[in-house]
Amino acid sequence: MEFGTGGECGTGLEFTLLGDVQAVADGRPLPLGPARQRSVLVALLIDAGHVVTVDTLMERVWGDGPPQRARGTLHAYLSRLRNAFGPGRQLLARRPGGYALLVDPLTVDLNRFRAHTAAARRTGDDRAREALFGRALSLWRGEACAGLETAWISGLREVLHQERFLARLDHADVRLRLGDHTRLVSELSALADRYPLDERLAGQLMLALYRSGRSADALQHFHVIRARLAEELGCDPGPALRTLHRRLLTNDPALTAPATEPPAAEAPPAVASPPSAPSARGRLVGRSAELRTLTGLLDDFITQDGARDAAPLGFDILGEPGMGKTRLLDEVVRAARDRGLTVLHSTGAPSDPHPYGVIVEALADAVAAGERRLRAALPTVTVRVLGTLFPVLADGPATVPGPATTERHWLHRSLASLLETLAMSDRTVLVIDDLHAADEATSELIAYLLRRPVRARLLLALAHRPRQITPRLEQALARSAAEGRLVRSELAPLSRADAQYLCPSVRGRRRLAWMYEVSGGNPLYLECLARLPPHTAVGTGDRPAGPADPHGHTDGLPGAVRADVLAELSGLPAATVTVARAAAVLGDPFDAAGAAAVAGTAFDETLTALDALAARDLVRATGDAQRFRFRHPLVRTAVYEGADAGWLIGAHIRAEEALRLAGAPPSARAVHVLCSARAGDDAAAALLARAARDVLSTSPSTSARWTEQALRLLPPEVQRPDLWAQRTDALHRAGHLRESREFLRTVMPRLPAGAAEQHARLVVSLATTEWLLGEYDGAIGLLLEELSGAVTHSPGTTADLQAAVASVAVRTADFDTAVRWARRSLRSATCAGSAPQRNAALGLLALARTSAGDYTAARADLERASAALEQLADEELQDHLGTCVTVGWSQVLWGHHHAALRTLDRALRMSYRTGHHVLLCDLFAAAAYAYLFLGRLDEADAHAEDALEAASFTGSDEPSSLAGAVKAAVRLWRGQVEEARRICTSMVPSQGSDRGPSTARAVALGVLGQTMLLTGDPDGCAALTLRAGGGVDLGRFEAPMRPLWYSVLTGAALARDDPGQAAEWSRRAAESADPDGPRPQHGFVALTRAENLLARRDGAPAARLAHEAAELFDANAMSVYAASARLTAGRAWFVDARPDLAREQLLRARRQAQECGAHALGQAAESLLADPGA
Repeated sequence: MEFGTGGECGTGLEFTLLGDVQAVADGRPLPLGPARQRSVLVALLIDAGHVVTVDTLMERVWGDGPPQRARGTLHAYLSRLRNAFGPGRQLLARRPGGYALLVDPLTVDLNRFRAHTAAARRTGDDRAREALFGRALSLWRGEACAGLETAWISGLREVLHQERFLARLDHADVRLRLGDHTRLVSELSALADRYPLDERLAGQLMLALYRSGRSADALQHFHVIRARLAEELGCDPGPALRTLHRRLLTNDPALTAPATEPPAAEAPPAVASPPSAPSARGRLVGRSAELRTLTGLLDDFITQDGARDAAPLGFDILGEPGMGKTRLLDEVVRAARDRGLTVLHSTGAPSDPHPYGVIVEALADAVAAGERRLRAALPTVTVRVLGTLFPVLADGPATVPGPATTERHWLHRSLASLLETLAMSDRTVLVIDDLHAADEATSELIAYLLRRPVRARLLLALAHRPRQITPRLEQALARSAAEGRLVRSELAPLSRADAQYLCPSVRGRRRLAWMYEVSGGNPLYLECLARLPPHTAVGTGDRPAGPADPHGHTDGLPGAVRADVLAELSGLPAATVTVARAAAVLGDPFDAAGAAAVAGTAFDETLTALDALAARDLVRATGDAQRFRFRHPLVRTAVYEGADAGWLIGAHIRAEEALRLAGAPPSARAVHVLCSARAGDDAAAALLARAARDVLSTSPSTSARWTEQALRLLPPEVQRPDLWAQRTDALHRAGHLRESREFLRTVMPRLPAGAAEQHARLVVSLATTEWLLGEYDGAIGLLLEELSGAVTHSPGTTADLQAAVASVAVRTADFDTAVRWARRSLRSATCAGSAPQRNAALGLLALARTSAGDYTAARADLERASAALEQLADEELQDHLGTCVTVGWSQVLWGHHHAALRTLDRALRMSYRTGHHVLLCDLFAAAAYAYLFLGRLDEADAHAEDALEAASFTGSDEPSSLAGAVKAAVRLWRGQVEEARRICTSMVPSQGSDRGPSTARAVALGVLGQTMLLTGDPDGCAALTLRAGGGVDLGRFEAPMRPLWYSVLTGAALARDDPGQAAEWSRRAAESADPDGPRPQHGFVALTRAENLLARRDGAPAARLAHEAAELFDANAMSVYAASARLTAGRAWFVDARPDLAREQLLRARRQAQECGAHALGQAAESLLADPGA
């Protein structure tokens, strides 16, 4: 199959976009001028043969910021291009509204690429398919439109590269069926490096590796992509990839490479295709099922014999605004054209008042081209009626009324006859997008065609918003669908996985979850949110205040999104638009009376305007009397940003006045004061300060902004320590640590003499901020200086100062000091009579005593602190989040992992609900450890990633090493040792670094030591573990964890064949385990002793001790450690020549490891079962 490259007007001329932009005439490149001029050529070539409006050209070349005299510059570029083509080629034609490049589309390499790939996908012969894909891909010579950087071309480039990627995947499927797996391995491996999360590609690479005799590599690649999906998307591989993995494990004969070319159906793609290639309008994601259905309908339409009684009339795509109806319809149109169908296309526009305007736009070109044939085929009276719509069919003065007065049934019958005649010679698809916005006459015509189908090969392709369609048309559509005459596809929100695919640049599971929640899975809103700054409102409790708050979306909406929404206001009366803007100022939801007050319109006029806005689905009634809300918050933002700045100031003044008269609280009025107050307005400052206090516990970021603005409104010489403390508290709760520190350093020197209590409160805030940022020495210095001063502070202030010292001591592993200061803080808090302070001191004391090994007292403290938290209602928990951290960590150390998760999950929910972000990292990290010990590795990894994301949000690296250690440990269990080493190395300071060991928690150093042991460096492992623990006593590790780390040292000693040192570490492990302490530590002691016995080939005692360790771990639901102990027991029973008992232990170890996803353990058990001597 061949495609031409010349055209009627462009013989001998070819254009290239798949690389450098070039025009080549007779083998010689033409001078196309500078980059901007070549961008104009690209803008025309994409729609070769079609008119491109001047506005579209300007948007494609300059985006939202065209220069002055842009039209004149554009005309100059066009003139130069016309000259470059040469005098003999009249290719660039001026048309009404724009320009057209009169060349055969196939002179453009992009169109040849698309034609080849479309033909390849149609043909049933794999040899021909392989040749066509090869020919298509050979057209690429580098990056599409190389060297051109405009916003539109950048978007186009992304689309084209996605098309190329999909073609390469389709090509690979064909080559796998043809047995070309050996050469594919290197190609697919390189491609997998660029697209590491694509499951279809992963499946192809696994199959190619397997067929090349590299089954181990194939299985390993599955583990790699599963780990990446869990880390970056928080999900597992899809069913297709998991099925392929199982088939590889069982050596399914159907996967064997074909000896000769098999039938196409024998080896389908290993994994289902990702979403189809998008059109230039944007990426089509998550609609592959709908696209298959609709393209299948096109195929049926092509093969039908012409009888219309049973054949579908067409299809109808319906969905909320932004769901991707137009994008899907564009793909169907492209598929129709690829199949050789005639496409008549138009789009409804609310600003077009002309009767039948949409249908006339769709048919005008076809009518003009077929004038003679139509005159000959249609009755004279029909031609005369049609002449009122199509001037080309009119003969002189009109002899029938115009379309506005002609009986509708005449026009309906005449247009149906016209469509029937047009479709007699060619199978035709009539496409009407945005049918809801079409004029009434067009809507009635579509209903008529549904009731009385034409007797020709015509397929209707419709798309509309369901809330905005006329009842009569909706009834006709529903009836046709019920009768099986119309296929309806209602677009649902995207799945979370599709949302991530649509927004590949978004990083962080929590941010994506926030985007998904706010957008409701709407593709348009997702893409809009993805363009917002990365720091914007990840938490659900303290989101941007909305368009009425200028600090809400600091960068505004993308211009194209704003323009799309504002276009929905076009054609509405000015008063209606003003009411919409007034509603946007008020926020969601709003009432009609408030909108009338802000807009300055009469109440009845406002109700009329709201009816018009509801008809356009811009606002919706809430169900409460006279209350409405916008269709989506981003619609409200677009309407707000479309208003003039001066008008907005006045609107906010009117809104605040209306709310004041209605008795609204300060928090409801503050956002309007924020947008309209002037410097020196004391009343406005007072209102903002009070409103900030009211929302401090529920929206600390908002409280910080309002307090900051209140301070700015006051004269510079005014000192307000109360507002300084209020802003500091708000910034701290919101997690804005660096901003809080800088603010404190600025205002503390300005405190008036004698403000000792206020100074102490600010010292607590500054010191807490310092240690949260990892600046321990500075924090301790501030606190001890304040405590040793001559001023006697109140018990409450003293309790906070002492608790801060204890917190720093815990973080720096000075556990005895932490116990001492936590006890003092508890006494002071008891004197103060403050329950939150008393609980905070109890939690700190429980954690400090547990870490120090004072288990009897620690158990009592933990029980008291836990009971206090359990008695609190959820809404009371916001003042006890710090206690949740210390109690949760204590429960983890005690092995009470499920109780810890309950404590931490409550705190996490409250943190997100109220916007208290400062402790998120600690909460996530503690939960990650609980999941790690429970063997729930995927959840441990996900929570560790959330902890790292939270740390980046607060600007603190201090807690990151805890989360990083979990991620590294998960990878060790999965067998990804080098990845674990990389993670640990990035967190751990070198020996000569200025960073002290406390900046990376001891556990991070310990996990790095484990990676050294597993990579053959036992000496390095021992040295680093001892460095982490602060010496042979391992005093820098929490006491319950010391037996675990002694077991690591034992393993290192055995690895370097030093049984004496191994026995010494085993003895120390036993001494570090207290009978009154957490039970899991005794499991590590037993396992350490078992390893020593096994090294001496003393099989039976070693096996019994390892079994004892496994039972202890099982009792605490620590499945992955139980599997490790059973692995040791299996090895020991083999040494004791008891293969039956060995296999029993190894089978249980393998099952537990597989359930946890601990692939390294599972593979070790598998190896021992296959070869006991391994």
